[in-house]
Amino acid sequence: MIRVGLIFLGLLYATSTLPQVYAFHNLLLPSSRIKPTPSPAAACSIWQVTPTFLSFQRSRRHHLASTALTSPSSPDDDDSEAIYTGAISPDTDIPTTTPFQRKADEAVPSLAALLRFTIPTLGIWLAGPIMSLVDTSVVGLSSDLALAGMGPATNLCDSFLYLFTFLAVATTNLLAGALADGDKTKSQTVVSHALAIALGAGIVVMLLIEFGGKAMLAATVGADGPLLIPVALKYTNIRALGAPFVLMSMVAQASLLGAKDSVTPLVVTIAAAMINFILDVGLVSYGKCGIAGAAVATVIAEIVGTFVLLRALKRSQGPRRLYPFIWLSSPFQDITKFFSFAGPVFFALFGKSLCYTSLGIAAQMMGTVPLAAHQVMLRCFFFFTTFGDSLSTTAQAFLPGFLVNNNRLAIGKVVRRLVLISVGVGGLNAALAGLIPSYFPGLFTTSTDIIREMHLIAPWLSASALAHACTMALEGILLAQRELSYLTASYAVNTMLVVGGLYSLRHIGGGIQGVWACLLFFQMSRCMVYAIRLMGRHGSIKCAWGKLKSMLGRSINGEESGKKKG
Repeated sequence: MIRVGLIFLGLLYATSTLPQVYAFHNLLLPSSRIKPTPSPAAACSIWQVTPTFLSFQRSRRHHLASTALTSPSSPDDDDSEAIYTGAISPDTDIPTTTPFQRKADEAVPSLAALLRFTIPTLGIWLAGPIMSLVDTSVVGLSSDLALAGMGPATNLCDSFLYLFTFLAVATTNLLAGALADGDKTKSQTVVSHALAIALGAGIVVMLLIEFGGKAMLAATVGADGPLLIPVALKYTNIRALGAPFVLMSMVAQASLLGAKDSVTPLVVTIAAAMINFILDVGLVSYGKCGIAGAAVATVIAEIVGTFVLLRALKRSQGPRRLYPFIWLSSPFQDITKFFSFAGPVFFALFGKSLCYTSLGIAAQMMGTVPLAAHQVMLRCFFFFTTFGDSLSTTAQAFLPGFLVNNNRLAIGKVVRRLVLISVGVGGLNAALAGLIPSYFPGLFTTSTDIIREMHLIAPWLSASALAHACTMALEGILLAQRELSYLTASYAVNTMLVVGGLYSLRHIGGGIQGVWACLLFFQMSRCMVYAIRLMGRHGSIKCAWGKLKSMLGRSINGEESGKKKG
């Protein structure tokens, strides 16, 4: 335990050095808005790196200033202002131009550029599923009853928290639009309002789970309720304490992603996951704290990650503040204005959360063994859904800059590249999702009965992971294009169909495979509906119909000419 404590303190120190890592990233990978052709003097200053944060900032400042002075420019050069538009104040080491002050890039991002943003974003989205997988694995290896209790406990906590991811989606989208317009005051206002709303919503979620958790668990757990509810409550009562920090962390990550900074959240996510893993092993495996120890480990990791992210976000906005960092000047008006966009996103995510919760309820009615297998496989599925979520975030970060100017050619290129990436990512997800539970079930449980059920679910898991990656890429594109009414309507229809299908399983007796068949339908139906909408919006359906008519016309004319010759 002493060693675990020392490692934990070391990780806390590592997270406190995040600004150095972020500055070093900016130093070595300058933005495309800055000409990457420094003079020899500037090049020397790049490599004169010292361990202090101020030295990093000074080196970057000298590099930018030297570039601005030495790069050739002319009045006719459209990029002359793009060399360095932010003046450096003599009394500060921080340049006044930050990602929150720059306008969106005019160049269409290449496939490689989208991947460079998507891959770190993937690491960010992996935070929650990784923590849940670690909890599931460590608890499952210690007790089958605790593993079964993790199912309803994590479903309750994650469903509430997932429901509020609409705050992150809205923040990324609104902030990317404000930055595309070059409005610094608006960008700071969006972040401030989102953080304040997240804090208030987190407190509400915490109180609901703390005081209503037992009743909600009793309503969802089947015949094994008296056995599972006391175990599940040990987890939910502790996890609820981290709800305000989780929601504020979501908004902070979304703000940095909206400014196209995917590295800072990635570093914080990795540090938080390491803290969670070390504390899980220390408290559950060695400390014998059981399911409560897993909850404590997760909450501590969430709190540490949130404070580091907020510090990095405030620094990235620059030294000059035009609006308080966390504030609602007119609470009713500010919340109403924010929810004019976030409201439809909330209802869409509510439908998605209802579907996933209904899946858990249907599995809970089938007994302890199917429930435990479903819990493990659902954690694996949520792990792979992060690939699709990262593509959705990429679409919302890059498309608004082109939508502001209605650049149809650029929009079409970005859409096609995102779809191409989603197909590749979906195929990789399908392969990996089938391998893990089929060949490495010992990572989660030693029960042969649970492993047998996991093998039955594996094909459905692979197919669902493939469909989800493509679905989320298309959904991100629709969100960036503000197709909110269409998304809400499609979610309403799909949710009713899935919930109805799950209800009918009680009479049909489809077993755990029937539950996962409903999950696959939920992914496939959304993918098809989104694809049809996008093809219609960009004229692809009309173009395809025109080509088909042309081909049919040529075929008919050819047959008629052949008959005439005959």
